[in-house]
Amino acid sequence: MQRHIHNLTVLRGICCIWVLLYHIKTEINLIDNPLLLYVFSKGYLGVDFFFILSGFIISLNYSDNILSISSVKYFLKRRFLRIYPLHIFSLLIIVFFSLLYDFLNFDLELIKQKYLTENSSYHLTSLVYNIFLVHSWGIDSKLSWNVPSWSISTEALSYLIFPLLIFFRNNPISKIILLLLTLSFFYIFIIKGNLNYHYDYGIIRNLFEFYVGYLMAKYYDKIYSYNRNKFFLIIGLIFTCYVYYLYKLDLFFLVIFCLIILIFTLIKKINFYPLNKLGEISYSFYLNQWIIILIFKYIDLNFYDLNDFWYVIIIIFFNIVYSFFTYKYVERKFYS
Repeated sequence: MQRHIHNLTVLRGICCIWVLLYHIKTEINLIDNPLLLYVFSKGYLGVDFFFILSGFIISLNYSDNILSISSVKYFLKRRFLRIYPLHIFSLLIIVFFSLLYDFLNFDLELIKQKYLTENSSYHLTSLVYNIFLVHSWGIDSKLSWNVPSWSISTEALSYLIFPLLIFFRNNPISKIILLLLTLSFFYIFIIKGNLNYHYDYGIIRNLFEFYVGYLMAKYYDKIYSYNRNKFFLIIGLIFTCYVYYLYKLDLFFLVIFCLIILIFTLIKKINFYPLNKLGEISYSFYLNQWIIILIFKYIDLNFYDLNDFWYVIIIIFFNIVYSFFTYKYVERKFYS
């Protein structure tokens, strides 16, 4: 099974770049390149890929191992050490640079507005929510501090719920709850018109897509047992991409992501070092991107004279370099 997980790690790296492109799209001028502008603007869907992939991988690895209270504790401990140390480290880095910027540009009135105004992204109450990783559980009314971490907050909740999903998967009440979750997801989509929501109903977005990944894992053995299914999956992927081209609905991307994940588990191991390493540091890359973007804003370097391509390359380069550091000294140090 490990070679399949390896290929999915490669996909994580690619999606991390897509999310980063979405976050920096407002900083570059892409008026003369509408195709790139469209691709960048859809980068928020990379998070949906992560949610589905997370449900799929965790279900493959833990569904048969969660049998007792002790196994639940083991699972939650591993998940906590996987996400929280880097989350809190990244949050502290952003706090540091925010305070440093305020110290160098001291303005008492602006500082009050920044940290004490309720709708400010740097409100002190939001900082407390971020520390406890609950800032996207529907208790805050904005994206705050390390913006990408909203999805880590909802992911933490999905980890807490996952053992319950396994223990009570055959219980009629759990099936009713899952039905309500599904109806809620589609209801919110109809209201919003897309999947680009986070602090408000991001929990529903995460839990539903995590459950989709769980269902994929549940029936994966049947898919894997027939090699010819790879052909049908590829045909299905082409067809779904065409349907998306016609209707431009985010929901079709969920199907596309599912098909891509399944196809990548059926193909040979991908050995391309840059993508392999990017996938390996993808969690650091994802959480660090906002730090790099803020640093570029704070120091106000004149990168706007560069063309779009080089601006993006510079951001990606610095994020990769810094992510290698956090991967080695924060992620691996705690998780191992």
